[in-house]
Amino acid sequence: MSRPDSAADHAGVLVGKGLGAVVCVALAANVTFAAAHLAAQTHLFAVLSRMPQGEPVLRAEMWVENLSGIQVAAFVGAGLLFVGWFVQAWDRTEILRKPSESGRRWWQSRTWALAGWFVPFVNLGVPLLIALDMWESGRSRTTARRRSRLWVIAWWLTFVAWTFAGRSAQSLYRRAEQTDAVGDALRTGMLTDSLGVLAALAAITFVWQLNARMAAESGTACAGVREQRA
Repeated sequence: MSRPDSAADHAGVLVGKGLGAVVCVALAANVTFAAAHLAAQTHLFAVLSRMPQGEPVLRAEMWVENLSGIQVAAFVGAGLLFVGWFVQAWDRTEILRKPSESGRRWWQSRTWALAGWFVPFVNLGVPLLIALDMWESGRSRTTARRRSRLWVIAWWLTFVAWTFAGRSAQSLYRRAEQTDAVGDALRTGMLTDSLGVLAALAAITFVWQLNARMAAESGTACAGVREQRA
């Protein structure tokens, strides 16, 4: 496997850091919208506990519905940016991978770094496997780095839990006709937003730290190449 031996390789890492910064901003916006949606649902839940219908209920429902639309749009935008960064991060991992790292598994490819997010059932585990592979790749396979993968797993579990909670909340909303059923849907929705905030914050940390590690690996490798040429 080739090693970074030119300014172009290092520039690729810098471009990845720039895209990573954009992804972090988009994820931070998702945190803001999720927190606002959580507050709106909490308010609607409180209003419904006092009265089952009326103008205050309609106003509270309007806020929840409007913020839901904004939240979905923000999630789609951030999701596409994140997947784009994820694929680019895989490409940079391939450049920085040690020559001794061989024996590829079926999911260790650029194709699965992209398709792994969209293929049903496969998307429950392949993105995590690729994320862990990127997290542990490079020259510095220290014990601390191997232990820190538990944090990556925690991020992924939070993300999956948020996904399933969101689907459950949508299903409950569609079936809700009585006040009690709406209350159950709101409780599930509030749990979904809470998990969404945690998952987005964890994703920001993952993007930021992985970019920092790749930049450090690239700088070390390029310095080694310059010493060999000197």
